[in-house]
Amino acid sequence: MRVVQKDKITDDIVDGILNNDNNIIVMIYKNYQNSIRKLVSNFGRLKLDADDVFQEGLSRAIVNIRNGKFMGDSSFHSYFYAICRNICLKEISKTMNETDMGYEQAGEEDEDREWDMISLMLDLRGQIDKPCREIIDLRFNINRAYSGHERLTPFDYIAEALNIQADNARQRFRRCMAKLSELFMNHPRYKEAIA
Repeated sequence: MRVVQKDKITDDIVDGILNNDNNIIVMIYKNYQNSIRKLVSNFGRLKLDADDVFQEGLSRAIVNIRNGKFMGDSSFHSYFYAICRNICLKEISKTMNETDMGYEQAGEEDEDREWDMISLMLDLRGQIDKPCREIIDLRFNINRAYSGHERLTPFDYIAEALNIQADNARQRFRRCMAKLSELFMNHPRYKEAIA
């Protein structure tokens, strides 16, 4: 059984939110706003403003605390940061899905362009760091190593291959895909394709 060490700051934040203490909200803004701004800036050209991500993340954190979904088992900063990171990842995913839908609506004549984008994604894969490339390769079975491991989920397979936890594999994959997505969306071939 894992022993969780209590964090006094986290306990104060949870208690303050449960007691509608506005000083706690001011303290959260003061202490955490810069780290969320840096987080959003790391995602490149998102449609979201860093302050919007902060506000949305804080709203979700407050609702989760009031609904008993966060009990202070991790630090508030880690929890809040993860919520904001997920907001950014969903925005990237949404942007990519909108692009994919545009390709589907364009019809079969754009199939070559779609293959060009897949080729570009594979080419850009070589520009990210080796650990990220390895995780992406494992997740998408690029080197066909997953064959014979169908009993495992893809993230369990990654965890086993890299000797890490499945949740850690999932988080690393998301970070690596964010890096790859940023390279992809900033590449001239991609910009030309969506113009």
